[in-house]
Amino acid sequence: MSAVKWIEQIRRDNRSGAAELASRAASELAVWAAGRRPEEIVAAARELVRAQPRMAAMLHLASAVLAQPSEAAHICERFLAQLATSARAAAERGAALVQAHDVVATHSRSSTVLAALRRAAAAGKRFTVLLTESRPMMEGVTLARELAAAGIRVRLFPDAAVGGLVSEARLLLVGADAVTRQGVVNKIGTWPLALAARELARPFYALATSEKFVPPDYELPPEPLRDPAEILPDAPRAIEVVNRYFETTPLDLFQGLVTEDGVLSPDAVRNQLIQLPLPPALRGL
Repeated sequence: MSAVKWIEQIRRDNRSGAAELASRAASELAVWAAGRRPEEIVAAARELVRAQPRMAAMLHLASAVLAQPSEAAHICERFLAQLATSARAAAERGAALVQAHDVVATHSRSSTVLAALRRAAAAGKRFTVLLTESRPMMEGVTLARELAAAGIRVRLFPDAAVGGLVSEARLLLVGADAVTRQGVVNKIGTWPLALAARELARPFYALATSEKFVPPDYELPPEPLRDPAEILPDAPRAIEVVNRYFETTPLDLFQGLVTEDGVLSPDAVRNQLIQLPLPPALRGL
């Protein structure tokens, strides 16, 4: 498969989570890079960032490859192993937050949150998960089916019922596509969930491995508007449909971020972000 083709598939994927997309990108790049010239590999790595410029894990993958393009295949394999190790550790820490007979709320679909809830259930804990639909792509419905298949009791809510959902929850867990100095980038609806959690004094955590942390010198580009037909098919000319998938929830609205290294406070997250370098080859993308 040509680089153009598989990178374009990653560019068009608006359903997979950040970790899943980064894993796919690393797997594809590892195979494609065999026998390629270093300049071709550099161009492909930079194009991966352009394909999903708001996903931090893609930035870290590209950074590692750009440092040693001639070793791209081995770097991708190490990146995949690190992704799996980090996700497993974060999921274990997330599972430890869930207690027997808990009511846990989440929003959209995070592969790390799914893994954490499955681990908690496998440990014999019985609990209920409250889910939002997560429009317009309905990732919450997908997650509801996955949790139900694992024998976990689920209650599915419309997005607008977030206040009532939080009032019933004891614990809130969400995923993350990126973590910046401004906050946690996740599916729209995360911010009102966080505000409701603060109002009702419910613990609110994001599960985010270090691959999701964005160097302070890299500015996430504005998210382009998505297909208006996902919200209102055949909209009249007088109606502007504003369809975005993501928003940034301020760090201080989280009790902590659950990473592979432990639960970090908002201040600890900021300190880690400051120390992240941005390779010169990625500046200006």
